[in-house]
Amino acid sequence: MPVILEKKDEKEWLNPDETEPARLLKLLHPYPASEMDTYPVSRLVNSPAKDTKEVIEPVSKEKLNYKVLSGDTNVGSTST
Repeated sequence: MPVILEKKDEKEWLNPDETEPARLLKLLHPYPASEMDTYPVSRLVNSPAKDTKEVIEPVSKEKLNYKVLSGDTNVGSTST
């Protein structure tokens, strides 16, 4: 499960005066799967050259099915 810093902990995490790892480690815990959404996106998300918001927009199931059946390899999925 990914570790996602909670909004309420950002200030403490980013505090440059905090030097005790144990204090910061307590902020790291698995993010609840029930709080996350997943949806298919274009495989363009894997390319650093394609740094635009469009690469993480949801791909419709119809488009995903068409591309998979047609052999197009530019469709995949990711979590948010």
